[in-house]
Amino acid sequence: MVKSGSTTIQKFLEDNRDAVAEAGLFIPLTGTIQHAHNHRSLVAAFSPQKNGNRLLGPLRREFRQAGLPPRALLTAENFSLRFPETGYVDKLAQYWTELGYDLHVAAYLRAQPGAINSRYCQNLKHWTHAMTMTEFAAAEIQSGRHDYSSLFAEVVDHSGIATSFRPFSRRILQTGLVADFLQVIGVAEPRPGAFAETGNFNRSP
Repeated sequence: MVKSGSTTIQKFLEDNRDAVAEAGLFIPLTGTIQHAHNHRSLVAAFSPQKNGNRLLGPLRREFRQAGLPPRALLTAENFSLRFPETGYVDKLAQYWTELGYDLHVAAYLRAQPGAINSRYCQNLKHWTHAMTMTEFAAAEIQSGRHDYSSLFAEVVDHSGIATSFRPFSRRILQTGLVADFLQVIGVAEPRPGAFAETGNFNRSP
């Protein structure tokens, strides 16, 4: 989800790539090596409206060349915005099923007022709009991106996909977002001190 800790999680995974691999989790490079945590091109490649072979072909080859590791992870906040697209979840599930994987979608859900405020502050930092907060909030609500029940309906209703939803809450932030995420996906530190600590990144109020 947008503005729910995705940059912090991805920075941790990037800084600890070798240790995460040692812990038994494969993270592909295809479509994820650019410095853009939303991985827009890779997410779009799964759209039924696009020919995604430019990325999906190499991604498939990377997995096969790695021996089809038993556990793998793709993190991209823009996946959640694509889920409502007709046929998107079916294509996503089919792609990974054909490679022999069971799909598990994990997401952190942030209370809508805080999420909207954070997105507004983020846009202000980058000078990407000139709307007032009231105008921005109205546009965000109308967009549907904060209607979580609709946003994830296709995923929840899909018989071939497991789901984990966690609150992006003060308690989880205090105890450690990364630690919570690793617990959700079932990854333990392979040895004491293997994981380097990562601070919070790209935070907006």
